[in-house]
Amino acid sequence: MQSTVVVADSFELMRSGIVHHIEGSAHLDLICECRTGYETLKLCGQPQPDLLLVDIELDGLNGQGLLDRLAVKCPETRGVAMASDTSMLPVVSMLNVGVSGIVPRQASAKDFVHALYSVANGFGFLPVVALNEIVTAQPCFNKTGNIFGLSSRELEVLEYCVDGKSNKLVAHELRISIRTVETHRANIYKKTKCRDMEALKDIARNIVPSKAPKTPAATRKFA
Repeated sequence: MQSTVVVADSFELMRSGIVHHIEGSAHLDLICECRTGYETLKLCGQPQPDLLLVDIELDGLNGQGLLDRLAVKCPETRGVAMASDTSMLPVVSMLNVGVSGIVPRQASAKDFVHALYSVANGFGFLPVVALNEIVTAQPCFNKTGNIFGLSSRELEVLEYCVDGKSNKLVAHELRISIRTVETHRANIYKKTKCRDMEALKDIARNIVPSKAPKTPAATRKFA
């Protein structure tokens, strides 16, 4: 039985090569090819495909935003992402939006077809470089609960920082010095290998515990 596929890639030359190999496959049935995220979102429900091969850097609605929405609209569709950066951080972000396979953009069209085969048969498909980094990070995860080895204090500082709080305000809230906040921030960037706040925000969504809603304290009555 053939697995139905939608291919979403903004680069026509790349998309055409992949589509050509899918059409030559006895196990895959191409439903359509799309150029933008919004076009893909519209067409994926008509009917719902078994597999979606999506470029993470898709025009309009990007690949991760598209996968977020399709998780609700097409819960049975399994995603395979193509990405320029397949190091640990972006791979973890993609896995968190539910992809079953990740393929480097520089891979051949045949590699993308092999990834689709694997996912269609219930297997995952990940780059070796990402797997090696995740395995290396495993001791940090076991010790601290996150793959980057951030301490509980660093997680607190991260949460305040991605909320836009200044070092001075973070220092006041945590009752530590501004210099200590600066040290924690430097360590966070070093451990996560992030270069900017946007990348840190992606991490925070995945590893910072959600804040529980505050309930008013019970009122004490004295005789």
